[in-house]
Amino acid sequence: MDDKRLQNEFDGYFRGAELPENLTADAKAQIKPRKKRGSVKWFLRLTPVAALLVAVVTAATVLSPRYLPGGNTVGGDGSFGDHSAGSTPPGAGYEYYSLSELAERDVDPYETVTRGLEFARTFAFAKNADVSVTEYSKNDTVRIARADVALVNNGFRHDAVIYAEYTDGDARCRNLLEYADGEENYYRGTEYILNTEYDNGENVYKLFIDAGTVKYYLRIKTSQSLGYTYYFDILGI
Repeated sequence: MDDKRLQNEFDGYFRGAELPENLTADAKAQIKPRKKRGSVKWFLRLTPVAALLVAVVTAATVLSPRYLPGGNTVGGDGSFGDHSAGSTPPGAGYEYYSLSELAERDVDPYETVTRGLEFARTFAFAKNADVSVTEYSKNDTVRIARADVALVNNGFRHDAVIYAEYTDGDARCRNLLEYADGEENYYRGTEYILNTEYDNGENVYKLFIDAGTVKYYLRIKTSQSLGYTYYFDILGI
């Protein structure tokens, strides 16, 4: 391959890499949680042009903050993509698994209380909130539960996705690794990791909280300033 063609390959790659009103008390009837999306696998296939090009592409992909180890992305709606087969996230000694490896079932929050998501039953009966719950199990043991929440708090709408992970300290869900990497903060003595994004002018707060027996991963979209602190209360943290 001549120098000119190699330069064109480099240029082509990097161009592609650039990468509320108060509501009434009957707001529940108008609020529907966002539809959950199943895990989406993203396969990043790059054809090597030369050894140097492969090295540059690999380094750029690993360093990109929008990509997780193994080529995963986190969607703007709170859904998480699986790692491609054979990938190994950093950190020796951990057991890694994906949501796609677990059995999924919907749970009725009116009748079933899910550990770590006890608030879901209250929200199910509330007039200003709506909630759905999904459990992910392996060998009949629930490893993760997910709550999709829509509510009105002090006149502000919240759309939230909350994962409660019950695995021990050596287990990590590949789909949620990004949430545990960010700015360290404290709220009433509780340490948490925070990342902030924006979606159509609204704040999107992404948090990781290790509460001991339960690890929480939250994505909250709301225009309420610091609205994510409300979830420390409902989670009992």
